[in-house]
Amino acid sequence: MNHIDKQPRAQLTVRKTFKYNDAYSQLDEWEEIGTVRQLNIRTISKDEESAKAHALVSVQSKASAEDIKSALRDMFRRACRCEHDCCGHFQSYASRVRRAGKSSLYFVTIYSNRNI
Repeated sequence: MNHIDKQPRAQLTVRKTFKYNDAYSQLDEWEEIGTVRQLNIRTISKDEESAKAHALVSVQSKASAEDIKSALRDMFRRACRCEHDCCGHFQSYASRVRRAGKSSLYFVTIYSNRNI
């Protein structure tokens, strides 16, 4: 067994309602569509104000390709809950999600930047 087999699987969920902003998205309605396992993540560039990374994930789902991509974008989206701008917290989002052929593997490009 290699180290990839030891990584835990997580529920993959797609957001159904958009009543709340990203910082409070857990209050929206979500639907489980499968499972996901993060196989690898590699930082491509990083400085004091931003970062870019590539992630490789394995998805097990019978959902549509668009629902899977949407769920993966949500999985890597992070926002702060500060009441004001310029707090300096990192926020992240998946700018690109693409499937590796017809396999269950997806490549995700993730950008992070400070709220400044």
